[in-house]
Order: sequence, then structure tokens, then C-alpha cells
Amino acid sequence: MGWNEVRVSLVPVGRKIVTELDLAARTTAGDPVAILHTIPETDSAAQSLDQGAMQRRLEQEGFDVSQHGESFLRMKKGEIEAFIGLEHGVVSEVIVTFTLNRSSPSRAPDWQRLICHLLESDALALVDRTTQQRVGGDEFLQVLTDNLAWRQFAKAHGWPEMPSAQELVRENRMNSQDRADAFPGDGALGRAGTRDVASS
Repeated sequence: MGWNEVRVSLVPVGRKIVTELDLAARTTAGDPVAILHTIPETDSAAQSLDQGAMQRRLEQEGFDVSQHGESFLRMKKGEIEAFIGLEHGVVSEVIVTFTLNRSSPSRAPDWQRLICHLLESDALALVDRTTQQRVGGDEFLQVLTDNLAWRQFAKAHGWPEMPSAQELVRENRMNSQDRADAFPGDGALGRAGTRDVASS
């Protein structure tokens, strides 16, 4: 993972993340490199997630295929890459990588919406790669901003603290209500305009 990247894992229901240490490779701190991957849960009867369904969902979000191999599929959209791991034609994991730049704080709400959309089918779960714990989609921003790369960027560029998911939902609702008040959907504005034309 690059110094300016944040990764999150989406794990299909019926699989779990495990960690293996690569003793031949070391981090800058001198620790063995931890490699995360998924394995099936032995007691799960969950239905497999089809590759085509995952690809179509990402294409709906504007992603294009950038690389296709026997055991993986890479799709990109701007600063976001989705790596889809495949086993026998079904999804074993989805790793979403966000490349950070100065405008990332303004993009984060869109990233949150993307992650929540990908989780809508209940076939995937967001996993914190640091703790290997499953978390809700509404905790994405916390996972994002706890990442070392994000914290280093925030310090270097003086980024403000990100609002919580609940605050974003409340703000979106207020913005939606403001638009509804300005442009009522019951046709009153159109009728008023018709009356003005008729009376002139």
C-alpha cells in the first residue's frame, strides 16, 4: 500500500479475514509484513457472491475494468480502485483503495455513500483492516480517518476533523428539506406561474 492510500476490505458473508506474517518482508519499523486475506467460514451456509453481480454494481457507480485476471478483477473510478478477489468465479473479497490528495476531505462523503451502496445487498460486510473486526457502513468515516495515511495527510495539510456519519445524514436531510421548500414538488410553483401568464 502506498504512503498516500487508504484501503478498506469488504468481505462476503460466509468468509472471514485472517492474517499471515511474511517473515521475509519488513515494514519501515522493522516488523514483519502482515498479509490479510479471506477464507471460508466452516459453519456458514451463506450464498456465494457472484462476480458478475459485483461488477455490475461497481459499473453502476461509474467504475471501469482496468485489469482482469483468472483470480482477480480491478476496476477504477478516479482516485478509487476496487480489487475483486475471485475463487472459482465467486467473490472472495473486495479491497477498495482510496488515493489521498488535498481534496480528499470533500470527497469523503461520496466515498461513504459508495461503501454504503456496496453493502446494501447484505452480501458484503465492511471490515476494519487494523482490527479485523466487522463494522457497519456508518463507521466507514471512522475507519478512514483512523488510518495512518489519512492522519499524516490531515496533519500536513491542516484538515478539519471529519463529521460523524450521523452528522452527515442530518446535514443531507436538512439540505433535502431546503430544496423541497425552495422548489415544491406539488406543482404550486408551476400553477402560480400559469396564473401570472393568464392574468397578464
